[in-house]
Amino acid sequence: MATGTRRRYTEDFKQEAVRLVRESARPVAQVARDLGIPENVLYRWRTQHRQATAQGTTCAAQHTEAEELRCLKAGVGPSDPGAGFFTTCGGVLREGIAMRCRAIQEHDRRYPIRLMCRALAVSPAGYYAWRDRPESRRATQNRTLLSSIRVLHRKSRETYGSPSIWSALSKQGHAVGKQRVARLMRQAGLRAKTARKWRATTQSQHRFPVAKNTLDRQFTVTSPNRVWAGDITYDTPSQRSPPVWV
Repeated sequence: MATGTRRRYTEDFKQEAVRLVRESARPVAQVARDLGIPENVLYRWRTQHRQATAQGTTCAAQHTEAEELRCLKAGVGPSDPGAGFFTTCGGVLREGIAMRCRAIQEHDRRYPIRLMCRALAVSPAGYYAWRDRPESRRATQNRTLLSSIRVLHRKSRETYGSPSIWSALSKQGHAVGKQRVARLMRQAGLRAKTARKWRATTQSQHRFPVAKNTLDRQFTVTSPNRVWAGDITYDTPSQRSPPVWV
């Protein structure tokens, strides 16, 4: 019986996936679909990231220990060519040649360049041409502009969409078009959080008995323990906290 090959992902890809879950308003299931990975895998990465943050370390450090143990069991050393470099990089392959070349450049001192080029479907000649080519003026401006967009998006608690971001940038003196801001935000996975419309759940049209209003707003009393009153407040739950009744 044929068995499927288990997909492997780089630590950079895992961190980028977790960052998309944290910084965007999209649910985990949608982010997983967009990246082409199973939903339970993304949940596991997010849990590992939280545990690493609580322990004051990083997922990469924890992964290094696990990788060394795996290499020992396999009879190879971590310094062997290709050891630890996952041939399937998931969403990195979705980002185009520039993103793949950037991933190769970030690991060029750890893994053989030709091996990474073969794994990421990039020709060595194309990678060297990309590396030696100076960054275009447009790319530099986009990178600087995206940094400003991220700052404004965080300050708005992720409630600003591209129109509001464009308006804020214009007030700061940036001469940029709306479509350009929208495109950069879309490529970076930045979007506005949408608040759910409040729906009244009280149903007054029913046949059940209703308690008599004996107090009738007569709050002035002559002695204690003559009148008791109470109220119920419902706090709208967020993504990080459960509903609260007071």
